[in-house]
Amino acid sequence: MSKIIATILVSATMILAGCAASPRYVVVTADYNIHIANTQPVIDADADTVSFYDKSSQKVTLAKEELKKVTLLAE
Repeated sequence: MSKIIATILVSATMILAGCAASPRYVVVTADYNIHIANTQPVIDADADTVSFYDKSSQKVTLAKEELKKVTLLAE
């Protein structure tokens, strides 16, 4: 029984470590809404926007003037 529990704990740790390895960004807007980005925000100079995918894997596009701060979370 203890081998099963140990195997489950090791597996869970490896899965969580893999999830934590991908970089995440905190995006704060001018009106202080906070987004957690799963991808590095990309600037579209032609449209004057910034796009990224949030923690729900939905694409978010904001006007550059709406951004207050973008910070890389510690890995």
